[in-house]
Amino acid sequence: MSGDDHIAQRKLDHMRAALEQDLGGRGSAFDRFRAVHNALPEIALDSVDTGCEFLGRRIAAPFMIASLTGGAPEAGIANRNLARAAQAARVPLALGSAKIVFRDPGALDTFHVRALCPDIPLLANLGLADLGRRFSIDDCARLVETLEADALIFHINPLHEAMQARGATDFTGLGALLGDAVQQLDIPVIVKEVGHGVCADVFRRLDACGVYGVDIAGQGGTSWGLIEEQRAQDDPQRAAVCRTFRDWGLCAPDILDSLYGIKRNARLIASGGVRNGVDVFKCLCLGADMAAAALPLLAPALHSAEAAAARLDIIIRELRLALFATGCPTPGHAHRGLLIPA
Repeated sequence: MSGDDHIAQRKLDHMRAALEQDLGGRGSAFDRFRAVHNALPEIALDSVDTGCEFLGRRIAAPFMIASLTGGAPEAGIANRNLARAAQAARVPLALGSAKIVFRDPGALDTFHVRALCPDIPLLANLGLADLGRRFSIDDCARLVETLEADALIFHINPLHEAMQARGATDFTGLGALLGDAVQQLDIPVIVKEVGHGVCADVFRRLDACGVYGVDIAGQGGTSWGLIEEQRAQDDPQRAAVCRTFRDWGLCAPDILDSLYGIKRNARLIASGGVRNGVDVFKCLCLGADMAAAALPLLAPALHSAEAAAARLDIIIRELRLALFATGCPTPGHAHRGLLIPA
């Protein structure tokens, strides 16, 4: 199997394993909180405005479709369905890692969805560990221009890379490279983990680099330990190691609690176990500017654009109802006092 075929197959393996994981119906760390119901909200449901601004565009809700996949034909189908759904729902769409396009330009078609979602924020995605090794800052700029994206996500995933058979495990000097990229790229840069969390110290370091936003991506969403365990069936020792790290990391509510009220410039995006609009509401109450999720949209995206759009509509309707039932006319009115321990 060539390197390009290996990457494409890995993307397919990830997508299929994540789908099986999503069907498992795990709980979420957000379940530890209950909202304080307001029996006399003094607002009308029709007056609740879930909209906000993101990357210079007006969106329907502070919710983003988190990076899912790309690089394989099946992934291209999912991305096109997600693009149509994001356009219909008016929410941002983050594409999966596009590293493969630097080795296989033909894979670009699986990411080229701007024509399907002309009015919503679209975000390209690359791994920070490969910056300066597999691609340059100029390559990043060309990718964003080619995809007509509004911003670039650099994902950081040291543990996930280390669990893979041929992962990139040298993360030295990446802070300085990130700072250079932020300075040299004429586009907003967002940094995200992939499911193990961004602690308060790392958040502050990223904020100091001048990034537009940080997606904390806490433990509780996609479990890369579980996925890599499933992919390592021909290597029992590696599978055993991956099994140990199924639940590694910080959960999003704990990270948000550690960051609540701190002075920052970066947008705070919360993901990791977000399943519905009530979880989005809880993220906002805990101090996030926006929430994001991938797993709840994977199965619908593989089915049809209409199915994905329907799932997004449900999430936004749930958020609006949660705001109404707590007396919040907008997402900006959500605050920590509206949550109590479950």
